Amino acid sequence: MNLYETLGVDEKANEATIKAAYREKAKTAHPDAGGDEKEFGELSCAYEVLSDPIKRIQYDATGDTSTTDKNRSFQMAIDIFFNAADGDPAQLGKRIAAIVKERRKAVEKTIRETQNDMRLCNELLERIKDRPGTDFLGHALNGKIKTTQQGLDYGKAMLEDIEKAGEMLAEYVFAERVENPGTLVEMVAQMRETGQMGATFKWTAAGSTS
Repeated sequence: MNLYETLGVDEKANEATIKAAYREKAKTAHPDAGGDEKEFGELSCAYEVLSDPIKRIQYDATGDTSTTDKNRSFQMAIDIFFNAADGDPAQLGKRIAAIVKERRKAVEKTIRETQNDMRLCNELLERIKDRPGTDFLGHALNGKIKTTQQGLDYGKAMLEDIEKAGEMLAEYVFAERVENPGTLVEMVAQMRETGQMGATFKWTAAGSTS
């Protein structure tokens, strides 16, 4: 399903155009107006994605909005980029590297703490020699071990996403000053037209891509 075709808008359409197209189609597509429920669901999905800048960029780059490993890393990269863009534009590349490093350190610290919790729970479980019929301590410790392992797995996945996001952003070269850079959505649309999607490109002083 092509979300732009679903809404009947061009890939360069701005937010106002997308909103207007959705409202117009929703008038007849809504089930309360006699429309098809499946068709309205697809229409709503298209609007939800294309009206959200980050989801739209992800869709333009990957073609879907699922929570795959690749898309999680993509979302992480976009989030890091926007956080870095809040500061001095001339320091954008350095700020990106600093945020990646900061997030990596924070997650690594959490992983170490979680691993320590796991070791403690296992040691305590091993110390229980004789258990009563209602082994509430063993049950509690096993439950704690299970949830701690889930937290550890999540932390490791998050660390991988940060590393991949850092690698994705490291492919970009940022100029110290950019004139008329346009929005990220416009940049991605231009890359789609020129077949550069997924390729490394530079921001030049004139704001074009190469």
